[in-house]
Amino acid sequence: MSKTFPKYLVITLILLVVIILAGCGEKAKKPEDIVIGYSMPQQIDEFQINLTEGLQDEAEELGIQLVLVDSQNDPAKQAGDMEDLIAQEVDLILVAPMDADAIVPSVEKANEAGIPVMTIDRGSNGGEILSHSAIDNYCFAYRGIEYAATLLNGGNKKILVLEGTPGMTVVNWNMDGANAAIEEFGFELAAMLHADWDTAKALAITEDVLTNHPDLGAIYCGYDSMTQGAVQALKAQGLAGDVIVTGGGYTEESKAMLEAGEMHGDIEFKNYDGARKTLKAAYEYLVNGVEPPAWTAWPLVMHTSDGQEYEVECPIEGWSP
Repeated sequence: MSKTFPKYLVITLILLVVIILAGCGEKAKKPEDIVIGYSMPQQIDEFQINLTEGLQDEAEELGIQLVLVDSQNDPAKQAGDMEDLIAQEVDLILVAPMDADAIVPSVEKANEAGIPVMTIDRGSNGGEILSHSAIDNYCFAYRGIEYAATLLNGGNKKILVLEGTPGMTVVNWNMDGANAAIEEFGFELAAMLHADWDTAKALAITEDVLTNHPDLGAIYCGYDSMTQGAVQALKAQGLAGDVIVTGGGYTEESKAMLEAGEMHGDIEFKNYDGARKTLKAAYEYLVNGVEPPAWTAWPLVMHTSDGQEYEVECPIEGWSP
């Protein structure tokens, strides 16, 4: 004997099925419907250009939309850009913060809007961050100064350190790594100064330091745009090649300086590959729900003036971002 379900129960079951199917449809987002925003610094050097190109190439391969906004090195503009991305209801925001503290309110606004945030290259001092992906700036500085120590081999260890713009996590981490290496390998710090990634500023600073420290033994630079200025100052005083110079970026200019013996060790950042992996991780999170690692470091490769190259061992024991 069959039973007949009450009409109201049948209607309720139908409504539940419709709701469940609708919910599943929202979660199963197609790649072509995914929109990821990238809030970037100004495209003023090879590093940032390569990073952006990596993101663009990966987005094209994955078939997703990448919205680029350029902060023009202005934390206030970056805050406005972040608000625009939130208003557009993008699916995820990648951000390279101009200032680790200034970006926090923007990250928190994205959190409130339910938009996941991943930092790339540079970190944030607050807000909920899904994942951070970058070069290991602490290790980069430590290994660069360590290599200078091997070349000096007990000789004059008075060193000048040129760093980027203050307030950035990458600069803070790089300075921490430099200080640790200076202490570990017995260097005397002549000066640690901010040249703001600028060649002309690095030139002027190096000239001033050489005036006060004509016996300078080494120079470490946080990026090769500043190395160019340091080497120009050394060449003007006939010291190119005599003062040990190490840094990072492995730009076309630094390759020439290595070949000429004006620079002694330069660390290459695999930032193009790192950017592609970062965007792929964001895609996997949005499409398949795969949680990315909290911290992903990109490979580093040391290039020396005598033509050698080798992968740099990272991280340094006892440190993480």
